[in-house]
Amino acid sequence: MDTNLNKEIAQNFLTDARDFLERYSLLREVTNTDMNKRSKLLLDLIFAIECGLKALIFIESKKDAKSTYKKIKTHSFSKLIDMLDEETKLECIRLIGSDLNNYSDSIGIRYSFDSNMEFRNEQG
Repeated sequence: MDTNLNKEIAQNFLTDARDFLERYSLLREVTNTDMNKRSKLLLDLIFAIECGLKALIFIESKKDAKSTYKKIKTHSFSKLIDMLDEETKLECIRLIGSDLNNYSDSIGIRYSFDSNMEFRNEQG
């Protein structure tokens, strides 16, 4: 196993998480109550959490990067958290809570909802 490669990939996921949080912070200041924009802000937060979890998995992984990468191909927080060491898992559950998993498991629904809302706005 190449621990340096796992650390490098973890760093990339952390960079992505920071980018999502930065965009969230910037857009939150200018976003009004428009449902479409608010749902995109929520998605940025979800992706930031997901990237953070994936970074933790790579840091803790004892397998090679390719195996680990195949293992993390999910948007489900519960599945990602289950891949962590026990102590990290408990801390993530404490920080994230269980309600957020409802959002992460339904990312596809968000796109359908978003499209529906946009269509309604165009129709008046």
